Amino acid sequence: MLARGFYKFRPWFWDGHGCGETTRVEREIDRMFTKEFKCTVCDKPENQCTCNRYCALCHADYELRLTEDGQYYCRDCREACDYKSQDQV
Repeated sequence: MLARGFYKFRPWFWDGHGCGETTRVEREIDRMFTKEFKCTVCDKPENQCTCNRYCALCHADYELRLTEDGQYYCRDCREACDYKSQDQV
């Protein structure tokens, strides 16, 4: 049983389903907050990008990953500049 006054304080997207079920609005909110990183050149995610890849800072061509700013960086530059790839966010 829910405490008296519970419904006054529910989130605006809650529709009362509960029990771990996600509503359409909750799924939409999750999708809004999970941003997919895209290449600045071709505007595609990392797995679909066919651009020539090299580190934007040191021009290395090994251990490259796409970061939030749409550029590719090697592991050393990502660690030095605290950039995160899609799977680290």
